[in-house]
Amino acid sequence: MSALANRLPNTALALDAFALRAAQAASARIAPIWPLDKTVAVNPWWHWRDTPMSQVVARLASLRAVRLLMPKAYYRRQFPEPISTGQLILAARELGVAASPQALVDYLNEPEHLPQWKNLSDWLDEQPAQATKMPWRDEITQQISQSCGLFYSYPERHPKPLDAPGSFYSFWREIIQQDAGLAILMEAPELHGFFLSLPESPAAVISHMYSELQQQGVIDEAGFEKYCLALLLDINGWAAVFARNAQQGATDAQGLNCLGDLLAVRLAWEWALWWWLAQPAQQNIAVCGQFIEQFQQAMLREAVCHQRQQYLWVWQRALELSQQAQFAQQLTRVEPLTPVMAQASASLAPALQAVFCIDVRSEPMRRALESVSPDIQTLGFAGFFGLPIAYQPMATPLQRPQLPALLQPALSARPVLQAGGQQRQLKPLLSKRAKTNTGAQAAASFGWVEAKGIVDGLRLLAQSFGYQHDANPLNQFANIRGWELWRAGEPLSPQEIANLLAGVLRHMGLTQGFAPRVLLVAHGSCTANNPLAAGLDCGACGGQSGEVNVRVLAYFLNLAPVREALAAQGIHIPAATRFVPCLHNTTSDDIEWFAAPDEPAQAAEETWQRWLQAASERARAQRAGAMAISATTPDARARAFAERTRDWAQLRPEWGLANNAAFIVAPRAATRGLNLGGRAFLHDYHWQADKDFATLELIITAPMVVTQWINLQYYASMTDNLHYGSGNKLLHNVVGGNLGVFEGNGGDLRIGLPLQSLHDGKDWRHQPVRLNVYLAAPRQAIAGIIQRHPDIAALINNEWLYVFQWDREERRISRYLRDQWHAVPALESALDYAGEVSA
Repeated sequence: MSALANRLPNTALALDAFALRAAQAASARIAPIWPLDKTVAVNPWWHWRDTPMSQVVARLASLRAVRLLMPKAYYRRQFPEPISTGQLILAARELGVAASPQALVDYLNEPEHLPQWKNLSDWLDEQPAQATKMPWRDEITQQISQSCGLFYSYPERHPKPLDAPGSFYSFWREIIQQDAGLAILMEAPELHGFFLSLPESPAAVISHMYSELQQQGVIDEAGFEKYCLALLLDINGWAAVFARNAQQGATDAQGLNCLGDLLAVRLAWEWALWWWLAQPAQQNIAVCGQFIEQFQQAMLREAVCHQRQQYLWVWQRALELSQQAQFAQQLTRVEPLTPVMAQASASLAPALQAVFCIDVRSEPMRRALESVSPDIQTLGFAGFFGLPIAYQPMATPLQRPQLPALLQPALSARPVLQAGGQQRQLKPLLSKRAKTNTGAQAAASFGWVEAKGIVDGLRLLAQSFGYQHDANPLNQFANIRGWELWRAGEPLSPQEIANLLAGVLRHMGLTQGFAPRVLLVAHGSCTANNPLAAGLDCGACGGQSGEVNVRVLAYFLNLAPVREALAAQGIHIPAATRFVPCLHNTTSDDIEWFAAPDEPAQAAEETWQRWLQAASERARAQRAGAMAISATTPDARARAFAERTRDWAQLRPEWGLANNAAFIVAPRAATRGLNLGGRAFLHDYHWQADKDFATLELIITAPMVVTQWINLQYYASMTDNLHYGSGNKLLHNVVGGNLGVFEGNGGDLRIGLPLQSLHDGKDWRHQPVRLNVYLAAPRQAIAGIIQRHPDIAALINNEWLYVFQWDREERRISRYLRDQWHAVPALESALDYAGEVSA
């Protein structure tokens, strides 16, 4: 080790700008994830949006066998239904692939093999001598993962913040230098001395490994970037955690953030193996040579993957065409409203209005509610109901964001207590909740875990019989008299609040024709023993239900001073109109409504409440088959659905947003009566009332991006559950209280959806298609907005989603791509092919 020790100081100081730039570029490709209690549905390829999706598919497949397309066997089962011969032909033509349908079918029967990059640890694992030993890749992943778990579980023990550059690397370096047993376990005792000589700087590790490879004369910056990315994909779950912290953290003098620490740790392991293989006792020149040779083949390997996946892309596009044909058929058959009819419809006040979140689970409920009475009008709006707020319980410094993760709260919403009332003490509640997470660490005491397991088992048993409810302690609204909105330490005046709510109502499309009761319906899920529970709540509100949002919005819309200020802006709310906050339980399909604090107790049930109960019964009847519930009476079905909310052994309490496929931005009159199968996000929008298309721009740049993140989270979790899903939910163990989950007792941190959220044990419950956005607005307005927002244009032009204009008057669908509008061809135009295809 003396020669190495003498070289390290000079190497550490000679920081190579190429190496650091490559490391930064690789790190920048990793999308963040959020903690379990603030779950956000993330598009894992968000930072690839500047690159065509087909190119990303080939690159990731060539690096670590990452899949963005389904296996051949999946597409084989989709033919000839839902994928038809005509759709195969259309897909091949669109993608410029010269292949007959029969050739495409035959391709699915051929074995699939794609060339793949191998890290140095992978080459070692393929050696015959390693067959009976612990795989290097598994041991490295386990060692790094356990270090990450400890690092995040005990933040108070670190001298620097968790997101500070150098903090994790220093922590890991101290651990690895004290762990002499690891090298012995791997039968490489020389490595312990190597780790003792590691430099103090993560940048020095990155620079030195680059220099070592440069001496071979085959590596450049682009090659090193791909190598770094391949290493990060080995620990993709933890990389996503570090990416989240890197968004808010600083960078060091070399431009590295905390994710650079994790990359340096993974590179340090590769450097250790590189050094070890060069020792006289090893002299494994063959492995080193095979590893180095890959850098020369990087571009070729990616090109081969791209070429071999061409036919698979045809099948994926044909699957999407089959699904798009169904939506187009439904939408183009809708009778357009005449201007007179539209004006009459807008000015008439229904008996009940209900504004739902655009979540796909709201679509069946809206259909059910509308079917109860023609005097009911439903609307769709973003789940945070336009309020850029953080919820701040009284007498606490805590602020919980209640809006999409892409936005920042501008206001805080604080509850006001009734006179003489006492809000429940939050400190004991929070302490109690913290205790339930004690032991849920990466490396907890076995004795504590066993004892805790008994206590948790009794708690879950009691909960399953309804004796206690494990509600979030922050959602305690007893003795609430009302709400206050604060900005920068000052409460908002009624006029300021009215200005905010006027914008909300205009974007909602609700400025006239108010019903006597206007329901503001948030949604949330209710499940037991489910670490991923927040993922079933409102994806627009950072893993929270929208209950706080609708309570705040209803409270202020019912205030006389706010209504007076709204009237001055041309929005006249009748005195008889009351806004009612509600919560749709998406697990049981119950809708709970919350009376205003100043409303007297009702003597009898009102008609609208009976309507909600009837709608819940109809929605449950529609969902019963999908949930394998055989009960035939409304009461029995209600009990069966309610039991799912309490069943701590239930792996599939509900299907969440599975099978989401479309985002439709149009008046509800255009889709009312259509059965969209719970596959569409529905956002109400009337372009004729949208001055300067400001509302359309807001929809395209915010809700559309949120729905695209949700769509690709499901897509990624299905196409590659190993890298982007969380595996078997039955094996989940919580890490760091709420940081994430292991599948089993180690390995990489798992992200995304478990298989049980996508598969029912016999078949897939989600169809992996990219989001289809249908905008009922003029072409020029749509195109202008897209061109003003480069991120949106990148998503569309690189085909991460599809954007269509829905011309309701002409009953025509057109697709926008690369600054041009393209007519969507009729399926019949492809049916001139006369060949025979074997199904």
